[in-house]
Amino acid sequence: MADQFDSYRTHFYCALCGGPFARVFRTAAEAAPPKDPATASNASADCTNDNSGLRLSPVSGAADPDDIDLTNGFNIPVEENHVIPEEVVLDNMGYAASRHRDHRIRVSEKGLRRGIMSENRRTFKAYDGRRISTKQMQWTRDLRALIHKKAKDIPIGGQQYLRDGRSQFLTGRGRIRQVCAWADASANYELEDELRVDTGSPHGFQVYQEFGRLDSEFVISSIPFHEQCWDLMVYATEVSARERGVDMHYDPIDENEDILWGYLRGLVGISGVAKWLGSGTVSTLHGSRRGEVITRLGEVDYREAQGSGEGFQWRHDEGLHWIVADPDASASRIFADPLVTSDNAAISILTNTSLGTSLDWTKHRRAYSDPFYFLPPEIKVEVFRYLTSTDIFSFKQASLSVHSVEIPSLMYKRFIQEEFDYYPPLTTAVKRYSEGSLRLAKNVKIDWKATFERARKSIRTPEPGDGSEWDEIDINLKNRNRIWKIVKPMAEEFVETCPSVLRQKYGVPVQQANRTSVVRGWVGTRSGREGVAESAYFGDRARPRERSAEAEDEDEDEDEDEDDSDEVDDETISTELVKVRVYLSKGSQIVCGLGFLIYDYEEEDMQIRRFGRRSFLCEDIQIPTHKNLIGFVFCFTENVVSGIRLVFGDPRHSPHSTISEFSAPIGKWGGVMRKVIAPPDYRMLAGVTGFINSSGFIEKIGLLELTLERRISDQFGIIPVAPLQVALSHEESSVWKILPPTNVRCLEREGPKIRNWKLHMAEWEVWHPGYEGEGILSPPSPRPKSLCEIVGYYDNEFLRGLSFIYETPFGRMVSTSGVNVAKCKSTFPMSIGERVSAVVISFGVGGVHGLLFVTDRGRKSDAFGPRYAGTHKIFGPLLTGPLSTAHRYDLQGVDAVVGLHYLYDNEAQRFLQLGLILPMEEDSVCLQQNLPPIPFDQIDGDSLQWEDGPPPQDLVVSREAGTLLADNDTGSTFTGWVDLLPGLKQILTYGQMKGIRFVYADSNRRDKYFGNAEGLISGPYIQDINGIQGEKVIGLYEIFEEESSTEDESRMTMISDDVATESDTSGYDGPGLMPRLWFLTDRNQDKRPLHCHKIIEADGLRGMKFNFTADGIQAWLPIYSGASGEHETRFPWYHRGFHADRPLSPACFVTHEYFEDIAGREVDAVKGYINRDGSFCGLLFRRGGAWSESVFGEMSAFEITMELGKGEVICSAYTSGTTALALVTSTGKCTPWFGEVKQDPEWRGPARHKVAVGIYGAKLVDRITWKELGLLYGEAASSSRCKHRRQDSSMPLALQFPEIDPQTTLPWYSNISNKRPNYELAEMAGQKEPTYWNGKSFWRGYMAYDPAELEQIRVFVNRHMAFRGIRALRLRGTKRMGVTTMGVWMNNRDYIVRKSGKMKIRGPAGEKITTVNVHLRCAETEEMVGSAQESVVGLEISTTSGKQKRMFGCVYPHSELCGQVVTKQLVCKDGYEVVGFHGVFCVRKIL
Repeated sequence: MADQFDSYRTHFYCALCGGPFARVFRTAAEAAPPKDPATASNASADCTNDNSGLRLSPVSGAADPDDIDLTNGFNIPVEENHVIPEEVVLDNMGYAASRHRDHRIRVSEKGLRRGIMSENRRTFKAYDGRRISTKQMQWTRDLRALIHKKAKDIPIGGQQYLRDGRSQFLTGRGRIRQVCAWADASANYELEDELRVDTGSPHGFQVYQEFGRLDSEFVISSIPFHEQCWDLMVYATEVSARERGVDMHYDPIDENEDILWGYLRGLVGISGVAKWLGSGTVSTLHGSRRGEVITRLGEVDYREAQGSGEGFQWRHDEGLHWIVADPDASASRIFADPLVTSDNAAISILTNTSLGTSLDWTKHRRAYSDPFYFLPPEIKVEVFRYLTSTDIFSFKQASLSVHSVEIPSLMYKRFIQEEFDYYPPLTTAVKRYSEGSLRLAKNVKIDWKATFERARKSIRTPEPGDGSEWDEIDINLKNRNRIWKIVKPMAEEFVETCPSVLRQKYGVPVQQANRTSVVRGWVGTRSGREGVAESAYFGDRARPRERSAEAEDEDEDEDEDEDDSDEVDDETISTELVKVRVYLSKGSQIVCGLGFLIYDYEEEDMQIRRFGRRSFLCEDIQIPTHKNLIGFVFCFTENVVSGIRLVFGDPRHSPHSTISEFSAPIGKWGGVMRKVIAPPDYRMLAGVTGFINSSGFIEKIGLLELTLERRISDQFGIIPVAPLQVALSHEESSVWKILPPTNVRCLEREGPKIRNWKLHMAEWEVWHPGYEGEGILSPPSPRPKSLCEIVGYYDNEFLRGLSFIYETPFGRMVSTSGVNVAKCKSTFPMSIGERVSAVVISFGVGGVHGLLFVTDRGRKSDAFGPRYAGTHKIFGPLLTGPLSTAHRYDLQGVDAVVGLHYLYDNEAQRFLQLGLILPMEEDSVCLQQNLPPIPFDQIDGDSLQWEDGPPPQDLVVSREAGTLLADNDTGSTFTGWVDLLPGLKQILTYGQMKGIRFVYADSNRRDKYFGNAEGLISGPYIQDINGIQGEKVIGLYEIFEEESSTEDESRMTMISDDVATESDTSGYDGPGLMPRLWFLTDRNQDKRPLHCHKIIEADGLRGMKFNFTADGIQAWLPIYSGASGEHETRFPWYHRGFHADRPLSPACFVTHEYFEDIAGREVDAVKGYINRDGSFCGLLFRRGGAWSESVFGEMSAFEITMELGKGEVICSAYTSGTTALALVTSTGKCTPWFGEVKQDPEWRGPARHKVAVGIYGAKLVDRITWKELGLLYGEAASSSRCKHRRQDSSMPLALQFPEIDPQTTLPWYSNISNKRPNYELAEMAGQKEPTYWNGKSFWRGYMAYDPAELEQIRVFVNRHMAFRGIRALRLRGTKRMGVTTMGVWMNNRDYIVRKSGKMKIRGPAGEKITTVNVHLRCAETEEMVGSAQESVVGLEISTTSGKQKRMFGCVYPHSELCGQVVTKQLVCKDGYEVVGFHGVFCVRKIL
């Protein structure tokens, strides 16, 4: 079960409650029996002999077998429920989530989140199973969803629900698939059981966004929610309708799914994307990787669920187990007995503490200072009738005189009806009792106070303790209460604007009511305070219908016919809006209400429609003649609408005209602003709706817009009918510091998906003259200005600020966005008349990383920010020719970019989102621009972005990679090239190819760098090249960590080394890193480092192509001059006059190795490597007594070594397909077969007058899978090897693979036949269960060494926590000994070597290993015996010099290892010494 929670899987969250869809874990433990406050107070109370349904029943303490069943998907072993480190929790959170969490922590520290768990709490892998049962968590698995008609994937049968003209439909019950972002659900709720969930059915749907489409960032195809949350939402709409006195004879949601979709769609926000994934790249991902996107409603306060769900994993925060408890009404403890009788003494005693009587009397004010002291108790009770229970309890705490006033019993009944309206069993029982049916039948009397107190106390948040404090809490009811506080405000706003309420409450004609809705969303958001949702409709009204007495007495069965009659057109009475009255709060001058004075043409008098609170302080705004009210400008300050301006339009102008007129501002200004208008060509403003809090201020407001039924034509034809809701763009829905100009277009901003972006202040900067902000009271006199400089301020992470410097007749003017002080500063001068034609924005989950400008004159700015961080999106004219990246926006018909708009985080000092401002299309004149390649715009054949365009066509990029990472799945994002010929001055290599920089002698020429060449702690290796004097690069070498040449140190400066882990192909430590490059020139051949391997040497070498990410170089390829010819470009040995023994396909990726090195040293020994399926995989040569650091192919733990005699050279070879190889020497000696012979052997010898000079192999790109093997030959007359002639040789010895160990019956994955006779295998310590060893994936391993040659021991640790342990053991020795390994040869994506996993041993100085202690994780239970839980997890090695080192195979410290860890000592016999190791291993670890 460990892999289920160690992987930190991503969850998708319910759009209503914020909770996860399954993937919730608890420890396998018996849930504590629930305790009711009544039974807890008086255990002797007998509540079992009453069958009235009004008294409590004893709680059953029977254990549920599912709670301790480890096969249950919710349960994990108790001992594996570790605390997740805080850094892991924070690393799994996007920027928006972590920023919101920091805000909540600050608020919590100020004591402003009373009743809510503190944010400073521990996070576990699972909830404590004693506090929550599996039955209480089952509900998280079921979901339903609203599916849009434009979704690519729709559940089975869904199309039939879209044929009636609806744009959305509601699915039946389904499940989230555990492996990707898909969900399975039937289209019909009644037929849901016909579809089996989690079957991989292609007829499911994608959750929230659909990937694989370029517009996925702006398209929401489904909105999912738990089935229980949906049921609660439906019930909330019914309650909201009853509160408004509206009789709905049908499900309001079922009839108005399109409106509900628009409401929820307007709230959908994306909180973040995993840090390893650029948010721009997300749109092209396959659905199986979509689990990294977290989507929720952006304007909803999820309260406690916010803390547990923000990020990429559902967090099991301590004390928040109740937020995944089943909110179904029947799951609550009081479901069967909702009411408490007055004769129940056990409950009545609760009344003594119901008001929080722990009052400090000494701190209260004296009686004469209490303003309520002289009021009689009767008046105080009357005041109580206008307050909620919470307000009354606060009132009692504030006033000593009020504290002693008893609350009438019937008032508690009101509390139950009003404050527990979300729990129908309780409110229904109250209603039945009030009607007399229960009272007469049972002859009982209800204690309303005890009933209320029991329910209230059962949903409180207890003070943290030993865990027993939760025993009396009804977590199911508590979670239902939380979800109700989320869905009830949604339901109120939805119901308030639904057609039925508009018709019955506000008198809107039927046809107009069906076309009236909140089209453009709301300004502001609800703070959680109490209040009321209300509307003011000032459009045309319907004439009231006259009903006959007979019609009023019709049977209720004919209600359906009545509903049908409502659809008949009403007679419409015209009205006209004459004046708008704005009510202001006295003192603060904040807007508290609106009044709309309308003239009724039938009544011929003035009427007023009010919204919000009235006040004696008000101002009237007359609607100008020949003008219509088309919208408002709202100022939002301190979480309320504080100021307002009216926007008027002239119907005589073109419908598409942007000309508008503003009224004078009224109210308090100084906050953010948003303009909301109803476009006259589509809509007509008909009213306002919103939420008024209990203080009488407007927290949220929106426009009721009537969609025009008539069809309007323009020069292009008939304008289509507008939708009832529109997607809210950044341009329209942002709140601005200053409203942007009207004659521009604001493109969508790029950056992290911020949930509350509609409440975050947006700013803008337009550098082109002629544009001013809209609605400015005193617009500045037009001053000619021209942009002369753009200055960027940034560091190694983000763009911090921008300054725009203008030339004006009065001198220079500077406008700064963000800060103007940062680690780095870059200036881009602009000439008069020069325009910005293209822009590149790079962004990630933390904000905007950088910005780059391209002008119409072909000039490019430096990158204002880290050049390669994040996802790069290009905004520029459409180019013909090379392929362009998918992350671009074509500026068609636009001659210039005129400005930017952005969201800026002043606290973190970074741009959160950044977008472009373009002129209106009619104002643009498309110029024919011959722009150079835009950086990051073009892609190569592997879909990598060229950082500054591809090389010229006369240069050829070799298809043979110089160096690739282990499996060639590098995950590179960018590619770039550098010209090595003209003016090269220095080459700086950072770390082990973390980054590389090329510096040119010409100071006007920019440096070229790739990877991470900035901000590294470690300094660079510097290689000087005098390109000005004609020094030319002719070759490339790889240098490894052992490099210590004094000659090389004179040419290179090593400032520091950050070696951490080991690569399996190059000998270098570090996943994702490569050997450092040394550049051979025509003047430094005598200064070549000793420990290096030649990769390329060719006169036609012209440049290099690098594939890389922001973190490091991933691969490089040589670039040759086109005159060098195809053969020299494709096969590097051609430039030396060598040839392969047979033709090769041009599509092959080749590797090669020469027998003779550059110093003329011949091979004196060879190692052949064999992989686990018995096939040949690589060779390693020894020359001059030192093993090469360059491997032909790849190494493995199975090696066969053969020594060559003096003067003996390799002259031919035998091959058996590509699975086996044997080399033949000039003396006729033949190596054993390196690999299993599976085809007829074939001799590969030289032609006449030819000699063998090397070996080549054609391979697949992804891994070492040979397609061809053969020898390279050269002319005998031109080779020093011409004196060697082929001698007759016998056939190579067949390889017995694998040999079987008789002791364990396991196959050897080591050359055990090479074991010396005087070597003995000591007894092993570790897993010895024979049934475990019988698996096909288990092997025996063996490695030996010369103690006088050993220099280092390395322990390789698995990255995957599900396989804790040592994956392999590697010994490094002198150059004569080389490297040997026991275990699986590591893939650098699956292992890590920490500093604590290395031990140096000075074998040449006589230091030897004396003792070895093996740390074993053993089975704790019989079920664990023979499982992967048992393994070697650590080694402790001691040497003769007294050195001791403990190396553990886990990324967690030893104390965090699961299971019992025991230590056993490996004993060496007297008279023997340690010369090697042997063991049993599997794919993941040594056992």
